[in-house]
Amino acid sequence: MAVAESIGERWRGHLADCLADPDGFVQLCVDLGVVFVGPPVREFLNWPAYVMDVWGPVVREGSKPVTMYLLCRRQIFDNIGARLMAPAQGFRLGMETIIHPPADTRHPFFPFLRSGTCTRILIYQREHNFRPINIHIADMEEVDSTLPSVVFTECCGMKICTISFPSESQLPQPSSEMLRRHAIHPLHQRDHLTLQPSSIDIQFRSIAPTVTLEQLLDGRGNSHRQSTQICSWQRHDGIASWSLAGMETDAAPRTQSAAFRSECEVRRETAGN
Repeated sequence: MAVAESIGERWRGHLADCLADPDGFVQLCVDLGVVFVGPPVREFLNWPAYVMDVWGPVVREGSKPVTMYLLCRRQIFDNIGARLMAPAQGFRLGMETIIHPPADTRHPFFPFLRSGTCTRILIYQREHNFRPINIHIADMEEVDSTLPSVVFTECCGMKICTISFPSESQLPQPSSEMLRRHAIHPLHQRDHLTLQPSSIDIQFRSIAPTVTLEQLLDGRGNSHRQSTQICSWQRHDGIASWSLAGMETDAAPRTQSAAFRSECEVRRETAGN
């Protein structure tokens, strides 16, 4: 429970550097389907950055730009744009790129992608305290990246942060045991718990190096057996510390779809061998 509350606080702090209403934007991402990608996700999973409260490209010094990278279906571009350009947010559309026909693009505005097929890229911009803030949005149909991605959904009356790890990731990957234990978020169906409204539980996926946007949005992609060392994140606030890798749950994993059920069974069998 403390982990979910801490993750929610950290995500809010991260997004608050870009957005006036981070909670509302996360809800928009839940409702419409948006994937967070790139260095901000990498830094979220970076233990030293987590402890030092340095989030993604958000380095609190001088006028260093802040950049957020989002992938979504092009049908919802207008919805996101309307939210960003509302007076409360204060963004303007700084650039729009149309790619026709769709092409495999190593675009300078998504430099961390090894490749990605898209048709449209939007860049929203504003300044806050003399610091440029940019939000890059693209409708990548196919994504090849070595960095993890994040999708926000809802389950059990709370928000869920699903982290997808490519099999050729730049980061240490969760072990097969950790993937099994966190295939469903640890607070699943614990209706008796009283959580802060901002709490965000977490679950993990392993995906192929190249996946489609739809695979990222449904949180599955392609499963891979993992044999790497368990990742561990810790919080040091002068009072307590905890390890996400050691978080226990007495609830057996419960599935959300037939396809996901078979994926979980494969992980259980893998862990048992």
